[in-house]
Amino acid sequence: MFVSYMDEAGHFRNPNSLYVGMAGFVASEEIWGPFGKWWRAIVEDQFRLKKPFHMMDFAHRKGEFAGWSESERQNLLSSLIEAILLSELVPIGPSFPLRTTRA
Repeated sequence: MFVSYMDEAGHFRNPNSLYVGMAGFVASEEIWGPFGKWWRAIVEDQFRLKKPFHMMDFAHRKGEFAGWSESERQNLLSSLIEAILLSELVPIGPSFPLRTTRA
């Protein structure tokens, strides 16, 4: 069986959203277990985060990421990307326009 974890972008009720989409990864159940342990080891053990990793907070230097040096940020992101690349996760990311134009 395959399992996917995804996050959304945009919302049809938001008048500023031009698109709505999902992005994430799909893999077999056998891959997700070890990957989850690896991810938690990076986030919790290596970088001592108390909450789940959220890219929005990371990108805006909010929450636990406030005050992090650029070196710390690069080390965390590099470690997480390495975990993704070395696993057999398959990236997926459909998106759709919320409005169409006709000539």
